[in-house]
Amino acid sequence: MQKVAKSSLVVGLVLANVGLLSAADNAAIQKAYKETNGTWKLVSSVKDGTPTPAEEFKDLQMELKNGTWTTRRGKEVTSVGAYKIVSIKKGYRVVTTKVIKGKDPGKAGRHISKSEGDTLTVCHTADGKDAPKDFTSKKGSGNVLNVWKRVKK
Repeated sequence: MQKVAKSSLVVGLVLANVGLLSAADNAAIQKAYKETNGTWKLVSSVKDGTPTPAEEFKDLQMELKNGTWTTRRGKEVTSVGAYKIVSIKKGYRVVTTKVIKGKDPGKAGRHISKSEGDTLTVCHTADGKDAPKDFTSKKGSGNVLNVWKRVKK
């Protein structure tokens, strides 16, 4: 009987600890949403190792708000989508995305992102499959590396 009680206590403590970790993860995820909410201007983009000329994205902005994004070129909305932070690793986030309106509606993917002050760095694969393992866009990788700066109001 005493063994059963001890086993139950251990199982209970493990389950409680898992719940606490989950709550801590959830708090970190909510903090990450708040950190990235706002309007961002694209300042650099590298696709498969090749820098994109600034002229191609000079008017491109993205608004992030609690799991949704809207991109605009000037005043024209170019895409709308949803995103979800699925985990936070050391120094970056793994995010799933789904395009709702714009090019490739319904397309889903994963990317990694990190924010440092007023800079948001996002790296994803061109095909929308698994998230990259690092923040690089080397020739042949298929990765797209975008750097955004917060628009101050």
